[in-house]
Amino acid sequence: MLEYSYYAHVRAKSYRLVVKEGTPFPEKLIFEDWRLVEQRPRDRVNEAVLEDVDAQGFGSYQQDILSNELNCK
Repeated sequence: MLEYSYYAHVRAKSYRLVVKEGTPFPEKLIFEDWRLVEQRPRDRVNEAVLEDVDAQGFGSYQQDILSNELNCK
């Protein structure tokens, strides 16, 4: 089963990048600016992100809420 790697930008914390297993990291991005957060199977990847990955080799989005911004008690 193919896995999708989720990266978070190290400075722009809400930016996410999704790359399919076996696909090279996007050329115009600096790999050191991203950290691997998790890997997911295809059935756990958002449909819009999958469409982007299929069309351009990667998907990206901005996460609306960071986990450290949640006030969970």
